[in-house]
Amino acid sequence: GAAVAPKHKHRVKHVPEDGYSHGIRVSKHAFCCRIMKQGHTRNFDRVRTNNWFRAVLSEVSPDVAALPILEHQDTDFVKEVVLSKLVNVRRRLMAPDDKEVGTLKAHVHLEAVEETDGTPAQIEVVQNVLPVERLWLHDSFALNVYLLTVRGIESPDFRAPYIRAFIMGSEEEPQQYSARLTHDDGSGCDFYHRMTFDLMLPGDGVLVLQLWAKPLLQFTDELLGEAHVDLEDRQMALMYKRLR
Repeated sequence: GAAVAPKHKHRVKHVPEDGYSHGIRVSKHAFCCRIMKQGHTRNFDRVRTNNWFRAVLSEVSPDVAALPILEHQDTDFVKEVVLSKLVNVRRRLMAPDDKEVGTLKAHVHLEAVEETDGTPAQIEVVQNVLPVERLWLHDSFALNVYLLTVRGIESPDFRAPYIRAFIMGSEEEPQQYSARLTHDDGSGCDFYHRMTFDLMLPGDGVLVLQLWAKPLLQFTDELLGEAHVDLEDRQMALMYKRLR
């Protein structure tokens, strides 16, 4: 008799080449090396550094792990939720020429006072007593900065790029390093360099990274952009992690 085709064809599930459930194709004379990231370590991989606060604190704080992920402002969102327990006032200090000279940080706590027979109740003020999570201890730190790459440059004359790095407000001279490799299309460069700074926290706690280039037809170098990293915020986040 005639063969009858099955009503449902067997679907072959696609298995990615991950090395343990499905083999990896390797060219002749080549080899593979599997690297496993150890848990509870610093986060240097690119995916997790997109939001350092979520990556570091989700492991110890169910509140942070349960926060929704925002597409464009996730870092600021998680940072504000966490640091609101430690510091809820953050204002830039500006000079008369509109130049930023520092940041004011504080924690303001309001407590309702009940009245008795129209007379405000007496408020007992305890001097020099703070909750442990707001006890900002002044200590010395060695800051290691691992500068990797710069991407997304839109400059028509991207030549001889270099980085100037310094701690805002510090008397130390800025550190300067030239890029090891500049992309042919001028869209980025690679550094792969480690920098070390000595600093006190809380204190001069803002790391400034400036990207400069040497245009061909100009006598002065051009500042292409800069990034600010608040080190005090990260110190307080790590303190919050230890308290959890």
